[in-house]
Amino acid sequence: MASSPPSDESDPWVILRTVPRVAVHTWDRDLSFDLVDPPRLSFLTVSTRVSPARPRGTTSSVIRLPRIVSADLSASLFLTLTPTPHPTASSSSAATDICCFVLDAASSTSHRVPDPAPGFARSPFGIIAAPDGASFMVVGLRCPIGNDRGSLHCFSSRTGGWVTKDVNNPRPHRTWTFSDVIAHDGKLWWVDSTPSTTKGLLYCDPFADQPSMSFVPFPTHVTAVEARAKATAYDYVQVADGKLRWVHVLCDLDETVDEAPVLNGAPLLSIYALLGGVDGGGGGYRLDFELLPHWRGDFSFCFIWESDTFKAAEMPKVEQPVLALIDPNDTDLLYFFLGGYIFGFDIFKRVVLGYAPHGIADPHASSSSSLLAWKLPPALAAPAARRFGGRPLNNGGAN
Repeated sequence: MASSPPSDESDPWVILRTVPRVAVHTWDRDLSFDLVDPPRLSFLTVSTRVSPARPRGTTSSVIRLPRIVSADLSASLFLTLTPTPHPTASSSSAATDICCFVLDAASSTSHRVPDPAPGFARSPFGIIAAPDGASFMVVGLRCPIGNDRGSLHCFSSRTGGWVTKDVNNPRPHRTWTFSDVIAHDGKLWWVDSTPSTTKGLLYCDPFADQPSMSFVPFPTHVTAVEARAKATAYDYVQVADGKLRWVHVLCDLDETVDEAPVLNGAPLLSIYALLGGVDGGGGGYRLDFELLPHWRGDFSFCFIWESDTFKAAEMPKVEQPVLALIDPNDTDLLYFFLGGYIFGFDIFKRVVLGYAPHGIADPHASSSSSLLAWKLPPALAAPAARRFGGRPLNNGGAN
């Protein structure tokens, strides 16, 4: 190996595909997991009670295969969107094509969520465990443009029904576009990816009787550099080492404008952590994204290509790596897609730590939304005790 693997004190974790497999045989469980060490991919398998083995092909279907759309990874709960197993003649609209299940990894059971109110059928939904761990909530969000009020549509496993809660809309004059919903620190965080405007996170505590929605923007100087450089960019948000991390990748830098950073046209990457503190202006508690201490400059993908361990791996250099995820135990270790491979790269030591074929046939599915970095619960930790199970590197005899 290029460097020593993490110590045994690290919490075991896996890279989980968000598209489950479907069991085509008689099965006495609703779900199971095929767990392997990073950088190889682990898989969730669901029974035909959760999703049909052969999804029916209708032109109106929103989704063809089951898919994890949100997760509370600390509670090992997964919210899946799946083709309706048993459509009825009386069903209509999107509800005839898809339905939601909550999967509990600890008990290997599934819970069918009743269809939401029609006005929320296409809302971005998240899942979060209750503070006492005895129940969960599925939450959909609507924030109409031009309205300073929005709505949370909440299903509680404790009550078995949906309720709608009025909530404020912090940015009433914008159209929200959400790419992900993350459970963290007792709150749900909607990742906003609206183009041509200030991006950030919309968040609240959905268990509050009167939830208050807040918005924390991504650092504005980053988007300003993007605009000056006439570059494209993509963002990724994940919980790692107990904090929300925002990764910003700036691509296609083919010219220098107003001293915008350019390193041989290679993409540039920056990592920020979401921190809380007291607002010096007297505004009380605030949240802010701050650049990690050793990120006082952008990381160039050139550092990957120039690494001796990357050259030894003989992976294709003609393509640009695409960020897959962050190691949840070590925020210096990032995983990237590259062609048919996924590899881990320590951005501080600038070495490849392992790589393996990812086996994803659809090239458009090779993105961060297709994977989850999941710290395993104790009951599932033993199968993943081995670390870095991909093809090892021959780096001068290093182990």
